[in-house]
Amino acid sequence: MMWTDLFSPSRASKTAEKGVVLLHGRSKSARSILPLAHELGLQEHLLVTPEATTGSEGSWYPYSTLAPRSMNEPWLSESLEKVHGTVEDLLKERPAEQLILAGFAQGACLALEYALRNPRPYAAVLSLHGVLMDHQHLNPNPSTLFYFCSSENDPLIPAWKVRESHETLCLRGAKSKLRLYAGMHDAIPPEELVHIQAALGLD
Repeated sequence: MMWTDLFSPSRASKTAEKGVVLLHGRSKSARSILPLAHELGLQEHLLVTPEATTGSEGSWYPYSTLAPRSMNEPWLSESLEKVHGTVEDLLKERPAEQLILAGFAQGACLALEYALRNPRPYAAVLSLHGVLMDHQHLNPNPSTLFYFCSSENDPLIPAWKVRESHETLCLRGAKSKLRLYAGMHDAIPPEELVHIQAALGLD
């Protein structure tokens, strides 16, 4: 498997309970998101952290998620293809029901976009400070849990857009949960980590 960073669990990878694809944020690296993986308690799961190579300076696509889709092409499609290859590799070892797609900021938006373009009964899609890119590819699998966690005062990902994304998925029949917290937008408070772990069955 051509994975940029594989964080092996203490158990053998084939016996790890879940597979997790964790996507880093804009202008970051695969290794930059590993501390978050520790905070979420993912050590006992098969964790794959692909790295953005198609955008610029560690980004999955060059412009804002809220920009017209055409502005982020062809980088967006190339990044989705990279995620697809990672997911397909994981699906050779475990069913979609044991797979979590997750990301932070730009990586969260990419995880949502991929899950809606490729609907399967994933265990969950975790969006940390992420939103839907648009409403062109809304085909959520009814078995997948979508979990939005964001800040009330994130200057780049406005809370109203997070709420709108959650409500849109609910209207399409998806299982979606939303938690907005007061505080800094570049970190997840400890109490929210507990809620995330419980919702995703990671506790």
